Amino acid sequence: MKRIKHTQAILVSSKPEDSDFVKEVCRLANLEFVYFESGVLAAPYLARLKRRDQCLLFIDVSTTESLIEFNQNCSSAIGIQSEKIHPNQVSLLVDAPLAPLFQQALTRNKNYGSLLFRRSSAMIEAAQYYCDILKVITDDRSMGGAEVFVLGHVSEKNKVLGLIDALLAKQTKMHERMIRAIISAVDELILNAFLDAREDGSSDGSKENQSREAVEVCVRRGLGNVSITVIDYHGAFDRFKALGKILPGKGAFGKSLNPNTEGHRAGVGLALTLNFGASLSVVVQPKLRTEVTVSYQETANFRDFKTQFQAVSIHN
Repeated sequence: MKRIKHTQAILVSSKPEDSDFVKEVCRLANLEFVYFESGVLAAPYLARLKRRDQCLLFIDVSTTESLIEFNQNCSSAIGIQSEKIHPNQVSLLVDAPLAPLFQQALTRNKNYGSLLFRRSSAMIEAAQYYCDILKVITDDRSMGGAEVFVLGHVSEKNKVLGLIDALLAKQTKMHERMIRAIISAVDELILNAFLDAREDGSSDGSKENQSREAVEVCVRRGLGNVSITVIDYHGAFDRFKALGKILPGKGAFGKSLNPNTEGHRAGVGLALTLNFGASLSVVVQPKLRTEVTVSYQETANFRDFKTQFQAVSIHN
């Protein structure tokens, strides 16, 4: 994925909490802040913008109507899905729970890279956490400071999960219930990664394919957060299948999803992960590599753990 230095953040929203949040992101990331109350007002500015590849867009789409306005005004003005701007630069600000029709509209829409859920009233405090998530997505990935585990086969999963469990218990202030939720999420992601290898159909026992079938797990601690990345070397992650299962977990009645006949891959496990307070970031190089990162704010309070700010990012 192409790495670009961002210089500007553009907010399209009439909500004061969105303005507070993006202003703080700009302060922390040293970005210029530009603000419009609607897509109609923003469209002429976006159309004139010369270096659109250097901006980040934050758009309020709290309703189906505002999503339609975004598609009609902003998308056409800035040329999303063209060389002018990439969907990875676009974050949509939404409220949970999501109505079923709105879930479907978001699942089908290709014009954004991230969904940001307004789950916390402390949006300014959430800005630092979001900047850490953004860094995971946009920065060059060095594993400096991370604990890295390499699994050659799915049978090694439980041993690695035990090591991560012990690491989190020793190095963080999270209590056992939170750590269990994190370990459950990582368990699902490792299974997804090995199922990608199986569905890729490239296993022939050769040394090259044995290397491709390996899965890496990287554990990092940031400023008040914990991130765990699971990496496979197949790049078979399907955005639309994943969103189709993740977003119902943010539905109108907050229902948990149950495993179904389609198995774990890119589906139920991710929805349950999101229900347990995680932010989810996916970076895909098709047919080459998939990085799936779950991020959690480090807290000793389970209520704060469950209701923390969340982002879902799927970047190609």
